[in-house]
Amino acid sequence: MYSAWTPALSVMLITSLAGCAPAEPPRQPQPVAMQASVPIEPLRRRLEDSARGRVWSLAQSGVVLEVNGTETLVSLPDWPWAYPEYAGCLPDLALGPRGDVIVTSNVAPILWRVDAQSLAVTQHRLALNDDHDKEIGFTGLVYAAQQDAYFAVSAAHGSLWRIDAQLRKARKVMLSEPLRGACAVRLEPSAQRLTRLLGLCVRTANDLRTLVVSPDQRSAYLRPEPCLGAPASADVALAR
Repeated sequence: MYSAWTPALSVMLITSLAGCAPAEPPRQPQPVAMQASVPIEPLRRRLEDSARGRVWSLAQSGVVLEVNGTETLVSLPDWPWAYPEYAGCLPDLALGPRGDVIVTSNVAPILWRVDAQSLAVTQHRLALNDDHDKEIGFTGLVYAAQQDAYFAVSAAHGSLWRIDAQLRKARKVMLSEPLRGACAVRLEPSAQRLTRLLGLCVRTANDLRTLVVSPDQRSAYLRPEPCLGAPASADVALAR
């Protein structure tokens, strides 16, 4: 039976043996797309790229691209993720500025980028500026064009992170209070119009919260009123 922890345990084992193994050359992006010949169980909500006429969604082994009714499964190599009862929420995916799709892990600070043209997959391990002793994964992700950065939330730790557009570093954003159970994050246009600051709509287990990020993107505070639009639908349970 498939286990969501199997990839994560493999990653841990490989990491522990890294000091004994000879150095390997960097991986080159490889297109790993294949036509979906069997039914694909959805893992999370669909992500629409209306500008390109595409719909993306997560599956147990990667992402599914739907174009004109045809589905293509793009596998994500060494992708560790866990069920919500272990990580709080499922992983997330976000649309990049050029149509690339970025996929998170909810148990490790690693991102996967799917190239919009070739569907080649690259893996990006983030350098964290904080919480090095914790198991950090991201359960919500969104790209903010004005800041040219991604913002991610962690359900287990209630934290908010700023990730550079090159997917190299993640900097923890100081919050006025933790966002426990944060399962999704999206832009909040109304907050940005009112305050001229970056507004984020965060879905927690209980409600929708509005976050306003400071101009230097190092801190954020919660506004008392909820955001207007739901950032994402509820996680879809997987068949075991």
